[in-house]
Amino acid sequence: MLGSSDSWDVTRFAASSYRLVVVSDSVEVGGAETVLRHLVGALPAEVDVMVAGIDEDVVTVVAEGRPTAARLVLPENQVTRWRRAMRGCDVVHINLRSFTACRPALVAAWTLGVPTVLVDHLPTPGLTWRGRGVQRIVTRLAARRLSIGWQSSRDVERFGGLRPRTIHTIMNGVPPLRPAPMAAATDRLVLGTLGRLEPHKGLDLMVEAMSRLPQASLRIAGVGSQHDALERMIAVRRLTDRVQLIGPVHDVTAFLHSIQTLVLPSRSEGMPLVIMEAMHAGVPVVAADVGSINEIIEDGVNGRLVPAGDVNRLVTALRQLADDHEARRRLVAAGRGTAEYFTDTRMAADYDALYRSVLRARRGNRAAHDAHDGVQAMRNG
Repeated sequence: MLGSSDSWDVTRFAASSYRLVVVSDSVEVGGAETVLRHLVGALPAEVDVMVAGIDEDVVTVVAEGRPTAARLVLPENQVTRWRRAMRGCDVVHINLRSFTACRPALVAAWTLGVPTVLVDHLPTPGLTWRGRGVQRIVTRLAARRLSIGWQSSRDVERFGGLRPRTIHTIMNGVPPLRPAPMAAATDRLVLGTLGRLEPHKGLDLMVEAMSRLPQASLRIAGVGSQHDALERMIAVRRLTDRVQLIGPVHDVTAFLHSIQTLVLPSRSEGMPLVIMEAMHAGVPVVAADVGSINEIIEDGVNGRLVPAGDVNRLVTALRQLADDHEARRRLVAAGRGTAEYFTDTRMAADYDALYRSVLRARRGNRAAHDAHDGVQAMRNG
């Protein structure tokens, strides 16, 4: 059904509990799109889903989570065609990769009177006063607006100029991965990092740290704008024998099983899925204390946290794990306990409850409106 029609067959939804459109205007697959794939895959079977977006590859990847989902690729700025796609649906879920994302889809949903659930994945500062005013309007018009962690929700409020506690929180989740056997103690600690190769990921800090960790090797998985700069940095520091840029990873489980510690030296984050995946897979995590990461990791209990941008503290934490095999075992055991909460089924249950509450409120408002009209009609009669 990819791109075959601007609307869905309403008759096929007669027995469903509700009809949901999920929207992404991303042109590449990152964490926000992966979350959406996990979500649509774990929603109850009776929910009918359409995945809509502007990029065919993104729509395909998201819809792979739910083979029964309808798929639709639309031009980014044609509100009329977005309206046609949403006609007959009950709820629209908008995946916001930035404050200005998905505007045509938002306008289409609002002009149809369809309730919208807005989900901010990586709030960043920089809006003008006019932009903050727009965010206040956007938030008022939404049925619900939320983010993927408590700190991330507060950042949406702060950066968007919104009132405190305006933004709700539903934490991300991932399908549980097969645990790896605990790696034996070795002379060289195998480190790994997985994500977009972009400045906010702090991978330059990790390469700098590696020059002070001669007993460690590093595997950097992912693609992005910083690939060439990182490659040059690795060569200049003469680390090519210990630091590898391995490109995109299609089997996350296999990658995590190939390393002994996951490292995220990010300068900014929301709530990275790879931390949850590592905990499920039994891999200890060392991460910068940014965004909502400390809502997953408690330093020294189920992982290690270091201040963002502090290479010295990063090196110290990694050296301690390299020298203390038993500490790694303790972090792994506690991490697996934490991971029991961060599942796709829990996340989907939370969203399903939210969608249903939005629908109940909408029906209640309609009933109240109809009752008001009835009273007015009797008075006029």
